[in-house]
Amino acid sequence: TMAEFKSVLFTGRTKTPEPLADLLKVAADIRARCIGVALHGDIADSCADDAGELGIPKYDDDGDAAPDIVFVLGGDGAFLSAARHFAPRGVPLAGINFGYLGFLTDIARDKMAQAIGDILNGEHTIEERAMLSVEVHRDGKADEIFPPAINDIVVSRGEGGFLLGLRVGINKKFAFDLRADGLIVSTPSGSTAYALSAGGPIVAPGLDALLLVPLCPHSLTHRPHVVNVNYPVDITMIKTPKDATLHIDSQLKAPLMTDNIVRVSRHKSPLRICHPKWYDYYGTLRHKLNWGA
Repeated sequence: TMAEFKSVLFTGRTKTPEPLADLLKVAADIRARCIGVALHGDIADSCADDAGELGIPKYDDDGDAAPDIVFVLGGDGAFLSAARHFAPRGVPLAGINFGYLGFLTDIARDKMAQAIGDILNGEHTIEERAMLSVEVHRDGKADEIFPPAINDIVVSRGEGGFLLGLRVGINKKFAFDLRADGLIVSTPSGSTAYALSAGGPIVAPGLDALLLVPLCPHSLTHRPHVVNVNYPVDITMIKTPKDATLHIDSQLKAPLMTDNIVRVSRHKSPLRICHPKWYDYYGTLRHKLNWGA
């Protein structure tokens, strides 16, 4: 259905100029189909002059209506930034990989024009994944509320040499105490990110699951643990080194103090990822992780 997406936004970042020429050609072709096109973020700044000549505007975050779909050029970091910004507004995102691994940016750079054409022609699927809502409670009240996490939150000991002492509650019930370098709370999307490096399992993105992975726990009985994503997780800071830090998607951070509680729960909005019809999750895993190589 050509009418499904009436406005398209390109965002993200790229370190090399060649993709921008390809992007502008694709954007001009989309515009010729009477579909609105705009540029956002680093991409808009990188090709402002050429885009201006083609009549392709820069998207105004404050004034412009939400686009119908966002194409993100870059690596997974660019996708995470864009998703935090647009996913809470219900906008689907598609990722074009100009980065390194690219689990979220699953469209190969040389397939960009084909994938965008297919998606705009209705040859696509939209997959919904859970995002995480993150609050830090200080002195009994939610002192800081953050943008949603797409991959994970990490409670980390920081630079110091001391272990963290954490008390973890799941669905309002005490679950366990943990002495460790930290704890990762990850979505299935994030199971192929930091959680994987820390020994966690790969969790298929369609599952309503939340993954708790301890970082270098002092007790060998602490293993990665999968829970229902609808159960809130409360992490109370019991023994807190001075550099203890909360990280969200490795992009945002905040200091943590003793008795702070980090509350992680399912975000009210899902992340909606638009894939071309030929997307293959296990093909992506085989390719990115060199399975069977």
